[in-house]
Amino acid sequence: MSAYLVEHKYAIHSVKDDLESSFYVVLWTTLKYKETYMDIVRRTSLITQVFETNPGSSSKADWLIGRSNLPNLMYVDCKPLDSLVHALAEFFSHRYTRVTEHQQTVYNKFRLAHEKATRNVPVVQDLLAASYALMTDSPVYQKEIGMKVLGSHDAVIGIFNDHLDLSGWPVADSAVLQKLKSEEKYEPVLVTKSQSLFASGVEITVSGKRRRLDNADDDGDDLSSIADLDALTSLT
Repeated sequence: MSAYLVEHKYAIHSVKDDLESSFYVVLWTTLKYKETYMDIVRRTSLITQVFETNPGSSSKADWLIGRSNLPNLMYVDCKPLDSLVHALAEFFSHRYTRVTEHQQTVYNKFRLAHEKATRNVPVVQDLLAASYALMTDSPVYQKEIGMKVLGSHDAVIGIFNDHLDLSGWPVADSAVLQKLKSEEKYEPVLVTKSQSLFASGVEITVSGKRRRLDNADDDGDDLSSIADLDALTSLT
């Protein structure tokens, strides 16, 4: 689930949310089944930080912006996967990047001056190139450009294709379930038809927790964590 939908309970689901979810599918699957340089505690902490966020919380968006606890070199002998994960994280972070009014004002003035200089006044090319580099490095510019392509399937597919074309992907790299600090939290749990979540007024969050819907009756089953994404896929 996108960080936006986690934070905004009644938001309308959009293409942007679906595309962002592709990143979390990659991150979840690789953290669960690909060997990393992180120890069990750190890997479990990262999974919890990203996938155990509470509805209404901005913690997932904050993580996507800062990407704390996400090492530059994470997967064993698989640098292209490291590059892909970081590229996707940076791409989707633009939606949540915070720009102050002052930053926006300074950027607008700088861009206008740059455009005028380019059109009307002969300028030193090196100076123009340097000023353009300064402008494009601005978080305001990066957010502006990022927001323009955030809902583009082609942009996201391009990120995947560019990284899949890189050399260095391992051969015969079979999935191996990685241990977590409290593995029992992530063990699949069988849910029978009579325990239908929708019938009981309960929904499943991205982390596999059951959460009662607002219009549900007060009495009912315990809503503790029952399954993870692995278990959800087994029910479809």
